[in-house]
Amino acid sequence: MDWHLLNLIAVMIAAGCFGGLVNYFYSNDEKATIWKSVILGLGASFLVPLFLNMISSSLLVDSKEDPYKIFIFMGFCLIAAISSKAFIGTISDKVMEVAKQAENKAIEAKEQIQKVKEIVDPIANKETEQDYAGEQTTDEIGLFSIESLKDELPDIEAIGEQEKAVLHVFNEGKYTYRTLAGLSQAIGMSSPSTLKLLTELESLGYVGQLNKNNRSLFYLSAQGRKLISTLSGHVK
Repeated sequence: MDWHLLNLIAVMIAAGCFGGLVNYFYSNDEKATIWKSVILGLGASFLVPLFLNMISSSLLVDSKEDPYKIFIFMGFCLIAAISSKAFIGTISDKVMEVAKQAENKAIEAKEQIQKVKEIVDPIANKETEQDYAGEQTTDEIGLFSIESLKDELPDIEAIGEQEKAVLHVFNEGKYTYRTLAGLSQAIGMSSPSTLKLLTELESLGYVGQLNKNNRSLFYLSAQGRKLISTLSGHVK
């Protein structure tokens, strides 16, 4: 059992009640009642830990090591309870201000992300091959999708000449991300045949695939680049 925490709670209750009574007798408000003043005092007293946290005070922790600091904490609670209405109003305004600042920071962060995206997207688009006019796209040959072909592929123990040709097209081309149509045109094969080769290379980890703007794009993986370097006689 955390006796220090129980002591702090007892201090807040005692200071809240006593401060509420002081506020009642000190107030000139004819509509004020004892119970209302005590309840407001308790509410203000229990807001003191929040107040101490907002001003980055370590009083709550320090009071565990130095019991005499509990009296300082009691003083805070008592003052808060005596001026309960003003204290509660001030804390509420401060909390709303902090929340508003956090919201503004979130909006600013979102705007910064959007700005970065606007900068990065053109670079990524420049590195991405566009579809050739009149060529088949992945959507038009859906029956030959990568996922549907994986189960049909036999175990591959070696890279064939056609696969090497595809890897060289990746390595020597000016685009990082290639379309199926562009690769098919570059190696002089039909889109379904090219897709089968890509499937084999992807299953071996030499080629990767991603989806951007509802288009399937292919890229040479780090393992694929290493293989090309080896095949070219330039091991890196």
